[in-house]
Amino acid sequence: MKIIVVLGSPNEDNGNLSQMAVSRCEKCLEIYKPNSTKIILTGGFGPHFNNTFHPHWKYLQDYLLKKGVFENDILTGTLAKHSVEDATLLMPIFNEYHPENVTVITSDYHIKRAKIIFAAVFENKFNYQLIGSTSLNCDKKIIDLLIEHEIKAIADLEENGVRF
Repeated sequence: MKIIVVLGSPNEDNGNLSQMAVSRCEKCLEIYKPNSTKIILTGGFGPHFNNTFHPHWKYLQDYLLKKGVFENDILTGTLAKHSVEDATLLMPIFNEYHPENVTVITSDYHIKRAKIIFAAVFENKFNYQLIGSTSLNCDKKIIDLLIEHEIKAIADLEENGVRF
């Protein structure tokens, strides 16, 4: 089984996906193959990305379904609040489905930290790759803040003994 994982990112208070989330979904659509690829969506609730009454992954699902993804190709969603939970909440799902190949989609600015996290959590138990969707269409001020956050978060991981 081949699985695509779309990591969560912000949505607006009315549920509209941010440009980052749309970019990740579009990357998913580029590599999705109906009836031969399954999809897992991540993202629950959190003040920095989703203040609505529905988990973020539901908004990703709605977008993908409207774009032609078959409902039975979406395995599940997770209620992750951050990148470490993305990886840890995927472990039991992968243990259940035993995927032969996993593609994890995030944003280009998040790839380095995601590689560190997924390598630490997965410990070579799964054949996976990380690919980044473009953030070129996103607000530069927001991206600059996110890049600054990534630098601090990577430093925090390294200070706590997690290295790539």
